[in-house]
Amino acid sequence: MRWLSALAVLALSATSVAAQPTRAETPGELLALAKEFREWRRADAGAVPDYASRVQEQKKRIGEFKRRLEALQDDRWPVSTKVDYLVVRSEMDRLDFELNVIRQVSRNPDFYLNEAVRRVTRHIGGRYQMGPNVTVPYDAKRAAAIVAALNDTAAVVEQAQKNLTEAVGEMADMTLERLVDIRKNYGEFAKVVAPHLPEPQRTQLGPAADAAAGALEKYGDWIRANRQNMRAPLPIGRAAFDWYVQNVLFFPYSSEELLTQAVLERDRGWAFLQFERQKNRRLPPPRRAKSNAEYSEWKDATDVLARMWAEEYELFTRPEGLGSMRHEDGGVYIEPFGPMSFPTTTKPAGTKTEFLFPPDHFFNHNYWNTGHRMDPGVNHAHSDYPGHTFEGWVSQRATSEIRRGHNTRGDSWCYYMEEAQLQLDFPFVNGPRTREWMYSLHIMRAERVYVAVKFADGTMKPADVERHFMQTVPGMEPFVAKQHEVWRKFTDPAQVLTYQVGRTEVYKLLRDRMMQLGDRFNFREFHDQLLATGQIPITLARWELTGLDDQVRHLWKSQPLSAITASRAD
Repeated sequence: MRWLSALAVLALSATSVAAQPTRAETPGELLALAKEFREWRRADAGAVPDYASRVQEQKKRIGEFKRRLEALQDDRWPVSTKVDYLVVRSEMDRLDFELNVIRQVSRNPDFYLNEAVRRVTRHIGGRYQMGPNVTVPYDAKRAAAIVAALNDTAAVVEQAQKNLTEAVGEMADMTLERLVDIRKNYGEFAKVVAPHLPEPQRTQLGPAADAAAGALEKYGDWIRANRQNMRAPLPIGRAAFDWYVQNVLFFPYSSEELLTQAVLERDRGWAFLQFERQKNRRLPPPRRAKSNAEYSEWKDATDVLARMWAEEYELFTRPEGLGSMRHEDGGVYIEPFGPMSFPTTTKPAGTKTEFLFPPDHFFNHNYWNTGHRMDPGVNHAHSDYPGHTFEGWVSQRATSEIRRGHNTRGDSWCYYMEEAQLQLDFPFVNGPRTREWMYSLHIMRAERVYVAVKFADGTMKPADVERHFMQTVPGMEPFVAKQHEVWRKFTDPAQVLTYQVGRTEVYKLLRDRMMQLGDRFNFREFHDQLLATGQIPITLARWELTGLDDQVRHLWKSQPLSAITASRAD
Protein backbone atom coordinates (compact mmCIF):
# COMPACT_ATOMS: atom_id res chain seq x y z
CA MET A 1 0.00 0.00 0.00
CA ARG A 2 1.54 3.28 -1.07
CA TRP A 3 0.73 5.06 2.23
CA LEU A 4 2.74 2.48 4.15
CA SER A 5 5.68 2.99 1.83
CA ALA A 6 5.25 6.73 2.24
CA LEU A 7 5.51 6.32 6.00
CA ALA A 8 8.91 4.75 5.56
CA VAL A 9 9.94 7.61 3.33
CA LEU A 10 8.70 10.05 5.96
CA ALA A 11 10.94 8.49 8.58
CA LEU A 12 14.02 8.61 6.38
CA SER A 13 13.41 11.80 4.40
CA ALA A 14 16.34 14.16 4.01
CA THR A 15 15.89 17.51 5.72
CA SER A 16 18.35 19.61 3.73
CA VAL A 17 16.85 22.40 1.65
CA ALA A 18 17.41 22.19 -2.07
CA ALA A 19 19.96 24.54 -3.60
CA GLN A 20 18.46 28.02 -4.07
CA PRO A 21 19.06 30.68 -6.68
CA THR A 22 21.81 33.05 -5.60
CA ARG A 23 20.50 35.86 -3.40
CA ALA A 24 22.62 38.90 -2.71
CA GLU A 25 23.04 40.17 0.83
CA THR A 26 20.68 43.05 1.58
CA PRO A 27 22.55 46.39 1.62
CA GLY A 28 23.09 47.54 5.19
CA GLU A 29 21.40 50.90 4.73
CA LEU A 30 18.25 49.26 3.29
CA LEU A 31 18.09 46.73 6.11
CA ALA A 32 18.64 49.46 8.72
CA LEU A 33 15.83 51.58 7.28
CA ALA A 34 13.46 48.60 7.21
CA LYS A 35 14.23 47.84 10.87
CA GLU A 36 13.75 51.45 11.88
CA PHE A 37 10.41 51.67 10.08
CA ARG A 38 9.10 48.41 11.52
CA GLU A 39 10.16 49.26 15.06
CA TRP A 40 8.45 52.64 14.72
CA ARG A 41 5.28 50.96 13.45
CA ARG A 42 5.28 48.45 16.32
CA ALA A 43 6.15 50.96 19.01
CA ASP A 44 3.65 50.96 21.87
CA ALA A 45 3.66 54.11 23.96
CA GLY A 46 1.79 52.31 26.74
CA ALA A 47 -0.52 55.15 27.68
CA VAL A 48 -3.64 55.85 25.63
CA PRO A 49 -2.49 58.06 22.74
CA ASP A 50 -4.15 61.12 21.33
CA TYR A 51 -5.31 59.33 18.17
CA ALA A 52 -5.79 62.43 16.03
CA SER A 53 -2.34 63.74 16.91
CA ARG A 54 -0.84 60.31 16.27
CA VAL A 55 -2.34 60.24 12.77
CA GLN A 56 -0.78 63.59 11.95
CA GLU A 57 2.59 62.46 13.26
CA GLN A 58 2.34 59.21 11.27
CA LYS A 59 1.48 61.07 8.07
CA LYS A 60 4.55 63.23 8.51
CA ARG A 61 6.85 60.32 9.35
CA ILE A 62 5.61 58.03 6.56
CA GLY A 63 6.41 60.74 4.04
CA GLU A 64 9.91 61.01 5.48
CA PHE A 65 10.43 57.25 5.44
CA LYS A 66 9.29 56.99 1.82
CA ARG A 67 11.64 59.77 0.73
CA ARG A 68 14.55 58.11 2.50
CA LEU A 69 13.71 54.76 0.90
CA GLU A 70 13.48 56.24 -2.59
CA ALA A 71 16.87 57.90 -2.12
CA LEU A 72 18.42 54.44 -1.61
CA GLN A 73 17.17 53.01 -4.90
CA ASP A 74 19.97 51.85 -7.19
CA ASP A 75 19.39 50.44 -10.67
CA ARG A 76 22.61 48.42 -10.32
CA TRP A 77 21.17 46.27 -7.55
CA PRO A 78 20.65 42.57 -8.35
CA VAL A 79 17.08 41.31 -8.58
CA SER A 80 17.00 39.93 -5.04
CA THR A 81 17.91 43.34 -3.61
CA LYS A 82 15.32 45.07 -5.77
CA VAL A 83 12.79 42.59 -4.40
CA ASP A 84 13.84 43.48 -0.84
CA TYR A 85 13.40 47.15 -1.68
CA LEU A 86 9.90 46.58 -3.04
CA VAL A 87 8.93 44.54 0.01
CA VAL A 88 9.78 47.48 2.25
CA ARG A 89 8.08 49.94 -0.08
CA SER A 90 4.88 47.91 -0.02
CA GLU A 91 4.80 48.10 3.78
CA MET A 92 5.18 51.86 3.66
CA ASP A 93 2.54 52.13 0.94
CA ARG A 94 0.18 50.02 3.05
CA LEU A 95 0.48 52.45 5.96
CA ASP A 96 0.09 55.40 3.56
CA PHE A 97 -3.15 53.80 2.30
CA GLU A 98 -4.46 53.20 5.82
CA LEU A 99 -3.76 56.79 6.82
CA ASN A 100 -5.10 58.53 3.72
CA VAL A 101 -7.82 56.23 2.34
CA ILE A 102 -9.17 54.04 5.14
CA ARG A 103 -8.79 56.84 7.74
CA GLN A 104 -10.13 54.84 10.67
CA VAL A 105 -9.64 57.56 13.28
CA SER A 106 -11.95 60.00 11.49
CA ARG A 107 -14.28 57.58 9.64
CA ASN A 108 -14.79 54.43 11.70
CA PRO A 109 -16.68 54.43 15.03
CA ASP A 110 -15.71 50.78 15.49
CA PHE A 111 -12.05 51.79 15.60
CA TYR A 112 -12.49 53.08 19.14
CA LEU A 113 -14.27 49.95 20.33
CA ASN A 114 -11.56 47.82 18.74
CA GLU A 115 -8.80 49.88 20.34
CA ALA A 116 -10.39 49.58 23.77
CA VAL A 117 -10.81 45.82 23.41
CA ARG A 118 -7.38 45.25 21.84
CA ARG A 119 -5.66 46.93 24.77
CA VAL A 120 -7.14 44.18 26.94
CA THR A 121 -6.95 41.11 24.71
CA ARG A 122 -3.29 41.54 23.81
CA HIS A 123 -2.57 40.40 27.39
CA ILE A 124 -4.96 37.42 27.24
CA GLY A 125 -4.45 35.16 24.22
CA GLY A 126 -6.66 33.84 21.46
CA ARG A 127 -8.09 30.50 20.47
CA TYR A 128 -4.68 29.29 19.28
CA GLN A 129 -1.65 29.45 21.56
CA MET A 130 1.99 28.72 20.93
CA GLY A 131 5.37 29.58 22.35
CA PRO A 132 6.51 30.52 25.88
CA ASN A 133 4.98 32.98 28.36
CA VAL A 134 1.33 32.39 27.46
CA THR A 135 0.31 30.18 30.37
CA VAL A 136 -1.92 30.91 33.35
CA PRO A 137 -1.94 31.85 36.16
CA TYR A 138 -0.80 35.31 35.09
CA ASP A 139 1.89 37.02 37.11
CA ALA A 140 1.26 40.32 38.90
CA LYS A 141 2.70 42.36 36.02
CA ARG A 142 0.37 40.94 33.39
CA ALA A 143 -2.60 41.00 35.76
CA ALA A 144 -2.00 44.68 36.48
CA ALA A 145 -1.78 45.35 32.74
CA ILE A 146 -5.19 43.71 32.16
CA VAL A 147 -6.84 45.82 34.86
CA ALA A 148 -5.11 48.98 33.61
CA ALA A 149 -6.28 48.30 30.05
CA LEU A 150 -9.87 48.02 31.23
CA ASN A 151 -9.48 51.29 33.08
CA ASP A 152 -8.25 52.92 29.85
CA THR A 153 -11.55 52.26 28.05
CA ALA A 154 -13.16 55.63 28.72
CA ALA A 155 -10.02 57.50 27.64
CA VAL A 156 -10.14 55.64 24.31
CA VAL A 157 -13.80 55.97 23.35
CA GLU A 158 -14.24 59.56 24.57
CA GLN A 159 -11.92 60.69 21.77
CA ALA A 160 -14.45 59.55 19.17
CA GLN A 161 -16.73 62.54 19.71
CA LYS A 162 -14.14 65.01 18.44
CA ASN A 163 -12.28 62.77 15.99
CA LEU A 164 -15.14 61.26 13.94
CA THR A 165 -15.42 64.19 11.57
CA GLU A 166 -16.34 61.99 8.60
CA ALA A 167 -18.07 59.08 10.28
CA VAL A 168 -19.50 56.34 8.06
CA GLY A 169 -23.00 55.27 9.06
CA GLU A 170 -22.58 51.61 8.11
CA MET A 171 -19.52 51.40 10.33
CA ALA A 172 -21.51 52.96 13.16
CA ASP A 173 -24.22 50.32 12.71
CA MET A 174 -21.61 47.58 13.02
CA THR A 175 -20.34 49.16 16.23
CA LEU A 176 -23.81 49.28 17.74
CA GLU A 177 -24.35 45.63 16.90
CA ARG A 178 -21.12 44.69 18.64
CA LEU A 179 -22.14 46.72 21.70
CA VAL A 180 -25.33 44.71 22.32
CA ASP A 181 -25.26 43.21 25.86
CA ILE A 182 -21.92 44.88 26.47
CA ARG A 183 -22.26 45.12 30.27
CA LYS A 184 -23.34 41.50 30.51
CA ASN A 185 -20.46 40.39 28.30
CA TYR A 186 -17.85 42.37 30.23
CA GLY A 187 -19.21 40.83 33.43
CA GLU A 188 -18.81 37.38 31.91
CA PHE A 189 -15.27 38.30 30.84
CA ALA A 190 -14.40 39.21 34.43
CA LYS A 191 -15.78 35.91 35.73
CA VAL A 192 -13.77 33.92 33.20
CA VAL A 193 -10.47 35.77 33.64
CA ALA A 194 -10.49 36.48 37.39
CA PRO A 195 -9.50 32.95 38.51
CA HIS A 196 -6.24 33.34 36.59
CA LEU A 197 -5.20 36.58 38.35
CA PRO A 198 -3.44 36.98 41.69
CA GLU A 199 -4.60 39.38 44.37
CA PRO A 200 -5.16 42.31 44.48
CA GLN A 201 -5.89 42.34 40.71
CA ARG A 202 -8.44 39.54 41.02
CA THR A 203 -10.60 41.73 43.24
CA GLN A 204 -10.03 44.79 41.05
CA LEU A 205 -11.01 43.06 37.81
CA GLY A 206 -14.79 43.04 38.26
CA PRO A 207 -15.16 46.76 39.05
CA ALA A 208 -12.74 47.65 36.24
CA ALA A 209 -14.71 45.55 33.74
CA ASP A 210 -17.99 47.09 34.88
CA ALA A 211 -16.61 50.62 34.53
CA ALA A 212 -15.30 49.78 31.04
CA ALA A 213 -18.70 48.43 30.05
CA GLY A 214 -20.31 51.61 31.36
CA ALA A 215 -18.02 53.73 29.20
CA LEU A 216 -18.92 51.62 26.16
CA GLU A 217 -22.64 51.87 26.91
CA LYS A 218 -22.24 55.63 27.02
CA TYR A 219 -20.36 55.50 23.72
CA GLY A 220 -23.21 53.50 22.18
CA ASP A 221 -25.71 56.11 23.38
CA TRP A 222 -23.64 58.83 21.70
CA ILE A 223 -23.51 56.91 18.42
CA ARG A 224 -27.28 56.40 18.42
CA ALA A 225 -27.87 60.07 19.14
CA ASN A 226 -25.61 61.13 16.25
CA ARG A 227 -26.18 58.29 13.79
CA GLN A 228 -28.32 60.40 11.46
CA ASN A 229 -25.39 62.76 10.90
CA MET A 230 -22.93 59.99 10.02
CA ARG A 231 -23.27 60.24 6.25
CA ALA A 232 -19.74 60.02 4.88
CA PRO A 233 -19.50 57.63 1.90
CA LEU A 234 -18.41 54.07 2.60
CA PRO A 235 -16.88 53.08 -0.79
CA ILE A 236 -13.22 53.88 -1.32
CA GLY A 237 -13.65 53.87 -5.12
CA ARG A 238 -12.03 51.78 -7.83
CA ALA A 239 -9.03 54.04 -8.32
CA ALA A 240 -7.93 53.66 -4.70
CA PHE A 241 -8.79 49.95 -4.69
CA ASP A 242 -6.76 49.30 -7.85
CA TRP A 243 -3.85 51.29 -6.45
CA TYR A 244 -3.81 49.11 -3.35
CA VAL A 245 -4.07 45.89 -5.36
CA GLN A 246 -1.20 46.86 -7.63
CA ASN A 247 1.14 48.69 -5.22
CA VAL A 248 0.65 46.89 -1.91
CA LEU A 249 -0.44 43.38 -2.91
CA PHE A 250 1.56 43.54 -6.17
CA PHE A 251 -1.15 41.94 -8.29
CA PRO A 252 -0.87 43.51 -11.78
CA TYR A 253 -4.60 43.59 -12.46
CA SER A 254 -7.36 46.16 -12.78
CA SER A 255 -10.78 45.77 -11.18
CA GLU A 256 -12.24 44.60 -14.48
CA GLU A 257 -9.60 41.91 -14.85
CA LEU A 258 -10.25 40.77 -11.28
CA LEU A 259 -13.96 40.48 -11.98
CA THR A 260 -13.20 38.31 -15.02
CA GLN A 261 -11.02 36.04 -12.89
CA ALA A 262 -13.72 35.82 -10.24
CA VAL A 263 -16.44 34.79 -12.68
CA LEU A 264 -14.24 32.15 -14.34
CA GLU A 265 -13.28 30.62 -10.98
CA ARG A 266 -16.87 30.79 -9.75
CA ASP A 267 -18.03 28.80 -12.78
CA ARG A 268 -15.22 26.27 -12.43
CA GLY A 269 -16.08 25.80 -8.77
CA TRP A 270 -19.71 25.01 -9.47
CA ALA A 271 -18.84 22.65 -12.31
CA PHE A 272 -16.34 20.72 -10.19
CA LEU A 273 -18.79 20.62 -7.28
CA GLN A 274 -21.29 18.89 -9.54
CA PHE A 275 -18.63 16.47 -10.75
CA GLU A 276 -17.97 15.52 -7.11
CA ARG A 277 -21.67 15.20 -6.35
CA GLN A 278 -22.08 12.96 -9.39
CA LYS A 279 -19.21 10.70 -8.33
CA ASN A 280 -20.49 10.50 -4.76
CA ARG A 281 -24.21 10.27 -5.46
CA ARG A 282 -24.57 6.80 -3.93
CA LEU A 283 -22.50 7.57 -0.82
CA PRO A 284 -24.03 8.73 2.48
CA PRO A 285 -23.21 12.31 3.54
CA PRO A 286 -20.34 12.67 6.02
CA ARG A 287 -21.33 13.26 9.64
CA ARG A 288 -19.87 15.81 12.04
CA ALA A 289 -17.67 14.80 14.95
CA LYS A 290 -19.94 13.98 17.88
CA SER A 291 -17.47 15.13 20.54
CA ASN A 292 -14.24 17.02 20.93
CA ALA A 293 -12.49 13.73 21.61
CA GLU A 294 -13.66 12.34 18.29
CA TYR A 295 -12.70 15.54 16.48
CA SER A 296 -9.23 15.41 18.04
CA GLU A 297 -8.85 11.79 16.97
CA TRP A 298 -9.74 12.77 13.40
CA LYS A 299 -7.41 15.77 13.56
CA ASP A 300 -4.47 13.67 14.79
CA ALA A 301 -5.07 11.17 11.98
CA THR A 302 -5.30 14.01 9.47
CA ASP A 303 -1.97 15.43 10.59
CA VAL A 304 -0.25 12.07 10.10
CA LEU A 305 -1.92 11.56 6.73
CA ALA A 306 -0.98 15.07 5.58
CA ARG A 307 2.70 14.44 6.27
CA MET A 308 2.59 11.06 4.59
CA TRP A 309 0.74 12.52 1.62
CA ALA A 310 3.32 15.29 1.18
CA GLU A 311 6.12 12.72 1.22
CA GLU A 312 4.31 10.36 -1.13
CA TYR A 313 4.04 13.09 -3.75
CA GLU A 314 7.44 14.64 -2.97
CA LEU A 315 5.94 18.09 -2.51
CA PHE A 316 8.75 19.70 -0.52
CA THR A 317 11.61 18.96 1.84
CA ARG A 318 10.31 17.93 5.25
CA PRO A 319 11.30 20.52 7.88
CA GLU A 320 12.97 19.59 11.14
CA GLY A 321 11.41 20.58 14.45
CA LEU A 322 7.85 21.26 13.32
CA GLY A 323 5.58 19.50 15.78
CA SER A 324 2.00 18.36 15.48
CA MET A 325 -1.14 20.37 16.01
CA ARG A 326 -2.52 19.81 19.51
CA HIS A 327 -6.09 20.13 20.73
CA GLU A 328 -7.48 20.80 24.18
CA ASP A 329 -10.83 21.78 25.59
CA GLY A 330 -11.04 25.23 27.09
CA GLY A 331 -11.88 27.71 24.34
CA VAL A 332 -14.04 30.64 25.44
CA TYR A 333 -15.89 33.06 23.15
CA ILE A 334 -17.21 36.36 24.52
CA GLU A 335 -18.16 39.38 22.43
CA PRO A 336 -16.46 41.72 21.71
CA PHE A 337 -13.31 39.91 22.90
CA GLY A 338 -13.73 36.99 20.52
CA PRO A 339 -12.10 33.57 21.10
CA MET A 340 -9.88 33.29 24.18
CA SER A 341 -7.98 30.46 25.82
CA PHE A 342 -6.01 29.92 28.99
CA PRO A 343 -3.30 27.23 28.66
CA THR A 344 -1.78 25.91 31.87
CA THR A 345 1.35 24.35 30.37
CA THR A 346 3.97 25.58 27.91
CA LYS A 347 3.96 23.63 24.68
CA PRO A 348 7.20 22.45 23.07
CA ALA A 349 8.73 24.59 20.34
CA GLY A 350 7.18 23.95 16.95
CA THR A 351 3.76 22.95 18.27
CA LYS A 352 0.50 24.85 18.16
CA THR A 353 -2.54 24.17 20.31
CA GLU A 354 -6.14 24.69 19.27
CA PHE A 355 -8.46 25.22 22.23
CA LEU A 356 -11.82 23.67 21.45
CA PHE A 357 -15.28 24.93 22.30
CA PRO A 358 -17.98 22.52 23.51
CA PRO A 359 -19.53 20.59 20.58
CA ASP A 360 -22.86 22.47 20.82
CA HIS A 361 -21.22 25.92 20.99
CA PHE A 362 -22.46 28.28 18.26
CA PHE A 363 -18.90 28.88 17.06
CA ASN A 364 -18.63 25.22 16.05
CA HIS A 365 -21.59 25.71 13.72
CA ASN A 366 -20.35 28.69 11.75
CA TYR A 367 -19.34 28.22 8.11
CA TRP A 368 -15.69 27.46 8.86
CA ASN A 369 -16.20 25.02 11.69
CA THR A 370 -19.07 23.20 10.02
CA GLY A 371 -16.49 21.99 7.52
CA HIS A 372 -13.73 21.44 10.07
CA ARG A 373 -15.93 19.30 12.31
CA MET A 374 -17.09 17.28 9.28
CA ASP A 375 -13.48 16.51 8.34
CA PRO A 376 -10.40 18.29 9.72
CA GLY A 377 -8.79 17.82 6.31
CA VAL A 378 -10.82 20.68 4.83
CA ASN A 379 -8.74 23.08 6.95
CA HIS A 380 -5.56 21.23 7.80
CA ALA A 381 -3.73 21.82 4.54
CA HIS A 382 -4.63 25.50 4.78
CA SER A 383 -4.04 26.19 8.45
CA ASP A 384 -1.56 23.59 9.63
CA TYR A 385 0.42 21.18 7.42
CA PRO A 386 1.42 22.20 4.80
CA GLY A 387 -0.47 25.44 5.42
CA HIS A 388 0.12 28.51 7.57
CA THR A 389 1.94 26.78 10.42
CA PHE A 390 4.22 24.87 8.06
CA GLU A 391 4.73 27.77 5.66
CA GLY A 392 5.59 30.22 8.41
CA TRP A 393 7.97 27.78 10.11
CA VAL A 394 9.88 27.03 6.91
CA SER A 395 9.87 30.53 5.46
CA GLN A 396 11.09 32.23 8.59
CA ARG A 397 14.10 29.91 8.69
CA ALA A 398 14.96 29.84 5.00
CA THR A 399 14.89 33.47 3.97
CA SER A 400 16.77 36.72 4.52
CA GLU A 401 16.32 38.96 7.53
CA ILE A 402 14.49 41.73 5.72
CA ARG A 403 11.83 39.29 4.51
CA ARG A 404 11.23 37.71 7.91
CA GLY A 405 9.35 40.83 8.95
CA HIS A 406 6.88 40.56 6.08
CA ASN A 407 3.93 38.32 5.21
CA THR A 408 1.70 38.70 2.17
CA ARG A 409 2.13 35.23 0.66
CA GLY A 410 0.53 33.02 3.33
CA ASP A 411 -2.99 32.68 1.97
CA SER A 412 -1.75 32.31 -1.61
CA TRP A 413 0.39 29.31 -0.67
CA CYS A 414 -2.29 27.79 1.55
CA TYR A 415 -5.06 28.02 -1.02
CA TYR A 416 -2.70 26.53 -3.60
CA MET A 417 -2.17 23.61 -1.22
CA GLU A 418 -5.95 23.15 -1.01
CA GLU A 419 -6.00 22.68 -4.78
CA ALA A 420 -3.11 20.22 -4.42
CA GLN A 421 -5.27 18.25 -1.99
CA LEU A 422 -7.97 17.86 -4.60
CA GLN A 423 -5.68 17.07 -7.54
CA LEU A 424 -3.30 14.76 -5.63
CA ASP A 425 -5.79 12.49 -3.87
CA PHE A 426 -5.57 13.77 -0.31
CA PRO A 427 -6.93 10.96 1.94
CA PHE A 428 -9.75 12.70 3.81
CA VAL A 429 -10.59 10.75 6.97
CA ASN A 430 -14.33 11.04 6.31
CA GLY A 431 -14.13 9.90 2.73
CA PRO A 432 -14.68 11.39 -0.72
CA ARG A 433 -17.86 13.32 0.14
CA THR A 434 -15.59 15.75 2.01
CA ARG A 435 -14.32 16.96 -1.36
CA GLU A 436 -17.68 18.59 -1.99
CA TRP A 437 -17.05 21.00 0.89
CA MET A 438 -13.70 21.90 -0.64
CA TYR A 439 -15.54 23.23 -3.67
CA SER A 440 -17.76 25.32 -1.43
CA LEU A 441 -14.54 26.96 -0.22
CA HIS A 442 -13.49 27.38 -3.85
CA ILE A 443 -16.75 29.13 -4.72
CA MET A 444 -16.59 31.29 -1.61
CA ARG A 445 -13.12 32.58 -2.50
CA ALA A 446 -14.18 33.38 -6.04
CA GLU A 447 -17.12 35.33 -4.68
CA ARG A 448 -14.75 37.18 -2.36
CA VAL A 449 -12.89 38.61 -5.33
CA TYR A 450 -16.11 39.56 -7.09
CA VAL A 451 -17.57 41.19 -3.98
CA ALA A 452 -14.34 43.01 -3.06
CA VAL A 453 -14.43 44.93 -6.34
CA LYS A 454 -18.16 45.63 -6.13
CA PHE A 455 -17.93 46.71 -2.50
CA ALA A 456 -15.01 49.05 -3.14
CA ASP A 457 -16.79 50.89 -5.94
CA GLY A 458 -20.11 51.06 -4.08
CA THR A 459 -22.05 48.78 -6.42
CA MET A 460 -22.74 46.46 -3.48
CA LYS A 461 -23.69 47.74 -0.03
CA PRO A 462 -23.14 45.79 3.21
CA ALA A 463 -26.59 44.18 3.15
CA ASP A 464 -26.04 43.22 -0.50
CA VAL A 465 -22.76 41.52 0.38
CA GLU A 466 -24.23 39.47 3.21
CA ARG A 467 -27.19 38.44 1.06
CA HIS A 468 -24.90 37.60 -1.88
CA PHE A 469 -22.76 35.20 0.17
CA MET A 470 -25.82 33.55 1.68
CA GLN A 471 -27.29 32.98 -1.79
CA THR A 472 -24.18 31.94 -3.72
CA VAL A 473 -21.98 29.90 -1.37
CA PRO A 474 -23.13 26.37 -0.42
CA GLY A 475 -23.29 26.01 3.37
CA MET A 476 -22.80 29.72 4.15
CA GLU A 477 -24.47 31.09 7.31
CA PRO A 478 -25.06 34.63 8.68
CA PHE A 479 -22.22 34.83 11.24
CA VAL A 480 -19.43 34.44 8.69
CA ALA A 481 -21.38 36.18 5.89
CA LYS A 482 -21.55 39.33 8.01
CA GLN A 483 -18.54 39.36 10.33
CA HIS A 484 -15.97 37.92 7.92
CA GLU A 485 -17.28 38.95 4.53
CA VAL A 486 -18.77 42.38 5.31
CA TRP A 487 -17.24 43.88 8.43
CA ARG A 488 -13.61 43.15 7.61
CA LYS A 489 -13.96 44.89 4.24
CA PHE A 490 -14.60 48.18 6.06
CA THR A 491 -10.93 48.42 6.95
CA ASP A 492 -9.21 45.76 4.81
CA PRO A 493 -10.98 45.91 1.44
CA ALA A 494 -8.60 43.82 -0.70
CA GLN A 495 -6.85 41.28 1.55
CA VAL A 496 -9.32 38.60 0.44
CA LEU A 497 -7.71 38.68 -3.01
CA THR A 498 -4.62 36.95 -1.67
CA TYR A 499 -6.46 33.62 -1.74
CA GLN A 500 -7.73 33.17 -5.30
CA VAL A 501 -5.60 35.74 -7.12
CA GLY A 502 -2.49 34.70 -5.21
CA ARG A 503 -3.09 31.04 -6.01
CA THR A 504 -3.42 31.95 -9.69
CA GLU A 505 -0.02 33.62 -9.46
CA VAL A 506 1.47 30.40 -8.08
CA TYR A 507 0.04 28.59 -11.11
CA LYS A 508 1.73 31.12 -13.38
CA LEU A 509 5.04 30.67 -11.62
CA LEU A 510 4.71 26.89 -11.76
CA ARG A 511 4.10 26.94 -15.50
CA ASP A 512 7.02 29.33 -16.06
CA ARG A 513 9.45 27.06 -14.22
CA MET A 514 8.18 23.98 -16.01
CA MET A 515 8.71 25.69 -19.36
CA GLN A 516 12.15 27.01 -18.39
CA LEU A 517 13.49 23.75 -16.97
CA GLY A 518 11.75 21.14 -19.11
CA ASP A 519 12.84 17.65 -18.08
CA ARG A 520 15.00 19.15 -15.33
CA PHE A 521 11.94 20.46 -13.48
CA ASN A 522 11.59 18.98 -9.99
CA PHE A 523 8.39 19.57 -8.05
CA ARG A 524 10.02 19.31 -4.61
CA GLU A 525 12.77 21.74 -5.56
CA PHE A 526 10.21 24.14 -7.02
CA HIS A 527 8.32 24.33 -3.73
CA ASP A 528 11.50 24.50 -1.65
CA GLN A 529 12.72 27.42 -3.72
CA LEU A 530 9.40 29.22 -3.55
CA LEU A 531 9.24 28.82 0.22
CA ALA A 532 12.82 30.04 0.55
CA THR A 533 11.98 33.37 -1.11
CA GLY A 534 10.12 34.31 2.05
CA GLN A 535 6.54 35.33 2.69
CA ILE A 536 6.57 37.92 -0.07
CA PRO A 537 4.09 38.51 -2.92
CA ILE A 538 4.15 35.71 -5.46
CA THR A 539 4.81 38.17 -8.27
CA LEU A 540 8.08 39.18 -6.61
CA ALA A 541 9.04 35.54 -6.02
CA ARG A 542 8.33 34.88 -9.69
CA TRP A 543 10.69 37.66 -10.75
CA GLU A 544 13.42 36.35 -8.48
CA LEU A 545 13.05 32.70 -9.48
CA THR A 546 12.47 33.12 -13.23
CA GLY A 547 14.02 36.46 -14.14
CA LEU A 548 10.71 37.48 -15.74
CA ASP A 549 9.78 41.04 -14.82
CA ASP A 550 6.63 41.52 -16.90
CA GLN A 551 4.42 41.61 -13.80
CA VAL A 552 6.56 44.06 -11.83
CA ARG A 553 7.79 46.63 -14.34
CA HIS A 554 4.88 48.92 -13.56
CA LEU A 555 6.04 49.21 -9.94
CA TRP A 556 8.90 51.52 -10.90
CA LYS A 557 6.54 53.96 -12.60
CA SER A 558 3.46 53.64 -10.42
CA GLN A 559 1.28 56.62 -9.65
CA PRO A 560 1.71 57.87 -6.07
CA LEU A 561 -1.24 57.48 -3.75
CA SER A 562 -1.37 61.25 -3.28
CA ALA A 563 -2.44 61.62 -6.93
CA ILE A 564 -5.34 59.20 -6.34
CA THR A 565 -6.53 60.89 -3.17
CA ALA A 566 -6.14 64.36 -4.70
CA SER A 567 -8.24 63.47 -7.75
CA ARG A 568 -10.94 61.99 -5.50
CA ALA A 569 -11.01 65.17 -3.42
CA ASP A 570 -11.50 67.20 -6.60
